Amino acid sequence: MAYMIGQLLGGVAVVLGFLAFQRKTQLGIILFQLAGALTFSAHYFLIDAPTAVVLNMLSAGICIGFGIRNKQNRTGKAVTVISVLLITIAGILAWESIYSVFLIAGLAVNVISLSFSNPQKTRRAMLLKSPLCMIYNIAATSLGGVVFECAVLTSAILGLMKNKEKTE
Repeated sequence: MAYMIGQLLGGVAVVLGFLAFQRKTQLGIILFQLAGALTFSAHYFLIDAPTAVVLNMLSAGICIGFGIRNKQNRTGKAVTVISVLLITIAGILAWESIYSVFLIAGLAVNVISLSFSNPQKTRRAMLLKSPLCMIYNIAATSLGGVVFECAVLTSAILGLMKNKEKTE
């Protein structure tokens, strides 16, 4: 029963992920990613995917950090570097299989994308992040995770096309 509830929560996270990259501002993207990370943490907990639980909880905290940084109009690289290191260390500590490396790499790309001030660059980064995370999600039997990454890819591509006139 918990597994099925977890998969349903994955569906909710899919909607949040799709909406994230339709936001016009970097802060909008970050807020929807925060909601998605928290929802996915519960999803992964219920389907017994410990690496993803730890990394999604950490990602939620990182989203908050980037949101605060962006609100203060700061652009330092320290938050990005520290966040990537935290993702890497946490991923190693919560390691469950070789597939964990794909999730660690995908979420590191995601963290780097949060440091971009241009939403189009963030959308482009999803073209690398999503396939990496999808490999982990297939191995973890996360239906919501696989659909989520497909939705993120679709949303990022649509956002890139819709906003192509806005140059870097």
